[in-house]
Amino acid sequence: MLRALNNSMNGNAVYRGGTERLRAKDYNGAIASFTEAIRLNAQLAGAYSDRGMAHLLLKHYDLALQDCIKAVALDPQLTVAYVNRGSVLQKQGNYDGCPSRNGHSFWTLP
Repeated sequence: MLRALNNSMNGNAVYRGGTERLRAKDYNGAIASFTEAIRLNAQLAGAYSDRGMAHLLLKHYDLALQDCIKAVALDPQLTVAYVNRGSVLQKQGNYDGCPSRNGHSFWTLP
């Protein structure tokens, strides 16, 4: 129990470091930090979402999509994971997979 709590706390600290690297545009460093945070606490939906964003910015679209899907599965209320997923799908030209309204993709004009 104590070990799990310690891993969770360490995972959160490493996650914060990843967000700092992401903001500094050190995308590979951010990915490494988010991966370590996930290793320490596999329930960190934000780490999956942010790692997905770093992958997106490096044009690793398949990896980005996998991370966004995992983030949504862990936390369906994490809005940014949906936004990131939509961005990945748009970059892939997968407008059918993007959220739509009235039969039109949010990424294209009706």
